[in-house]
Amino acid sequence: MKNFKSLILGSAAGMLAVAGAQAADLPVKAKPAEYVKVCSAYGAGFYYIPGTDICLRIGGYLYSQFQVNDRNNGLEATTGARNRLDNWTDWRIRQTNILDARTNTEYGTLRSYFSGGFQWDTSANGFPNNQNSSVTCANWLWYYNAAFIQFAGFTFGIANSFFDTDNSTFMNSPPGYSLAKSSPMIAYTAQLGSGISATVSVEDSTLRRNAIQVGNLSAGTAAAPVTLTLNSGQTFGLGGLNTGYAGQYMPDIVANLRVDQAWGNAQISGLVHQVMTSVQTGSIGQIQGAGEKYGYAFLGGLTFKVPQIGAGDTLFLQGVWAKGCTACTDATGSNYNMTGRTLSYRLNGNNFPNLTLMDAYVPDGNTASGATSLNLTKSYSLDIEYRHFWTANLRSTIGWTRYHQDSPRQANIDGFPDGTFDTAAANLIWSPVKNLDLGTEVYWANLKTKNANVAGNPATGNVDVNGSQSWWGGLFRATRYW
Repeated sequence: MKNFKSLILGSAAGMLAVAGAQAADLPVKAKPAEYVKVCSAYGAGFYYIPGTDICLRIGGYLYSQFQVNDRNNGLEATTGARNRLDNWTDWRIRQTNILDARTNTEYGTLRSYFSGGFQWDTSANGFPNNQNSSVTCANWLWYYNAAFIQFAGFTFGIANSFFDTDNSTFMNSPPGYSLAKSSPMIAYTAQLGSGISATVSVEDSTLRRNAIQVGNLSAGTAAAPVTLTLNSGQTFGLGGLNTGYAGQYMPDIVANLRVDQAWGNAQISGLVHQVMTSVQTGSIGQIQGAGEKYGYAFLGGLTFKVPQIGAGDTLFLQGVWAKGCTACTDATGSNYNMTGRTLSYRLNGNNFPNLTLMDAYVPDGNTASGATSLNLTKSYSLDIEYRHFWTANLRSTIGWTRYHQDSPRQANIDGFPDGTFDTAAANLIWSPVKNLDLGTEVYWANLKTKNANVAGNPATGNVDVNGSQSWWGGLFRATRYW
């Protein structure tokens, strides 16, 4: 019996020892893992960054676009005339990534936003893959169109200009929008209640500059490019974005008043733009008035929702008038014409519609216009668009836009015309599944110039720059959103 008890006790002790050893080998209980959680405070698509109170949305889009007769691509941007070197058809592929981070604070929402990506275009010279600053060589690039911080009503960084409404529903931008859709800025927006807001912003002025044009040295002939001497001893030629401007001394001052309600939205905007030449002495002599004036622009825009006709239907109306800021009503922001600062297309015969976009004109003392001075250009643009939903997945936009420029009288005398650029466009977009658009768009455009002194035009000599020309084009685009 004694031996039996010893055996039982020994077995129990052994089992306890083994159990203790096995317990020592068990893993320590892990801390709960932090999973990504949905943030519903700012709408769909936001998630908390683990370990923080920051809500982040990652989105973007990618589109592939095939274009016919795109005036935005080809050697006509440098030659000013259609020829066999130009691309009649071309492609554009763009991918944009969007990062939107928000946090709730005692001052309201703290937000940072970035939008940028990659773009590839058919090259005028057929380069397959070449990142280059040359107009005729570059066909791919990295780009960005927004990078800003918003806090307590302030906006710091690159954002949509507070001068524009940016409500167009065309796939390609029509003329009539400010050239500085995305602008570096410091802005403050006050929410006044009932969907009404007011904004004052200081924005980069260099993005709203067309040339300060200078008269030719020898009227009645096809003069060589004008070369002017700056204070620093540097020289610049005639034509081109920012040509003739001094450095940025005063940024653009912008103010708007906006209302957003169930019926749609409305906005009025104003802008002051400094026009100051970099020329003090040179071949044109001393400029009167120290070569500095102030341009300005006004905008009015309305968007009406029209559910009586169709769910989602909208009517968009916008008008802009400017003096000394043609980029505020700019025609070159459109893919329906070339990106150069001069709109010019060759016609049969001697008619050569040639509209030089200029913020101001400085006539040369040797020309018929006489004494030198800084003369500001007047311009306006109109935009009418209607978007209709045929079904929930099929929609169209039809519209008409106009850009008109009244060049200074002294410029007319020296051969630079007034001009009107009209565009009519229509599209059809099908969304077979969520976040996929398949669309086609066609347009017709007409450029008409008048009031130029034929013998005085420095670009064409005695060729008649008063005329008109029409052209058409279109595109197909497939877009995937996420």
